[in-house]
Amino acid sequence: PDSEVVVFARRTVKDLKLPPAFITPIAQSIQ
Repeated sequence: PDSEVVVFARRTVKDLKLPPAFITPIAQSIQ
């Protein structure tokens, strides 16, 4: 589901200390 992808993207962004703007592109690239 979308929510799991977003949660994963958020965790990745947090771990890599990326700007929050990266969450959406990461989530889209996973799908």
